[in-house]
Amino acid sequence: MGEVCSALSNERRSQQEDYHMMHGPAQSCFKCSGRGWCHDSSMTHDKPWNERCFFCVNCSACGGYGRMQQPPVNFAGPSAPYAARGSRGPMQRCFKCSGNGWSHQSSMTHDKDPGERCFFCKDCDACSGTGAIPGGGGGFAGAYGGGGGGGGMQRCFKCDGNGFCHNSSMSHDKDPGERCFFCKDCDGCGGSGAISGGGGSGGAWGYNRGPQRCFKCDGNGFCHVGSISHDKGPGERCFFCKDCDSCGGSGALR
Repeated sequence: MGEVCSALSNERRSQQEDYHMMHGPAQSCFKCSGRGWCHDSSMTHDKPWNERCFFCVNCSACGGYGRMQQPPVNFAGPSAPYAARGSRGPMQRCFKCSGNGWSHQSSMTHDKDPGERCFFCKDCDACSGTGAIPGGGGGFAGAYGGGGGGGGMQRCFKCDGNGFCHNSSMSHDKDPGERCFFCKDCDGCGGSGAISGGGGSGGAWGYNRGPQRCFKCDGNGFCHVGSISHDKGPGERCFFCKDCDSCGGSGALR
């Protein structure tokens, strides 16, 4: 009898190990902050932040459990269209939507509090509404403290994770982080707000193969190289600014 119980216990332990090998340890869901429900409606949330109102629904990112698992080994499906293949590392908060699962990409005014969805907010296309993207950190080098092996994502230098940027010489008449009429989807990250973090075995020995901010344009993707005065604020493009020839306008050196 004792041998049977021991065999069952070993089998159960093996199944748990296989599950964690494929799915990784659980994390608190970014979209619902571990509550299992969230307010995805543009209607006003008339309860305290940690109480469910009539319009709150079970969180679609975690299925209402309040937790999520890291992706399987070859995770690169529709719920993370730009996910790095082979990532075993934990998930991280989506840069574009700050983990909300939706973002305001319209030039119309966001008339709700930060963290509340307005009529013009849309499901985030960078994380497919889950609020999470792969963070990398797995593999051989990750296991030894390096930056390689995981292939996680990092915040886009050009748009600072917003997914859009102001490359026009026209004035940006919105607050920082808000899209104006002349803002366009960022061509440095394809509008996702994130770029590949690179990786590889070199991370464990003190160097990183991932992209870094361009020195010439400071990640803006454009720079002022003429002798004519720059008549805009720092980080804003004037008529005489040109796409940076050092990074090809992406804001990142690879």
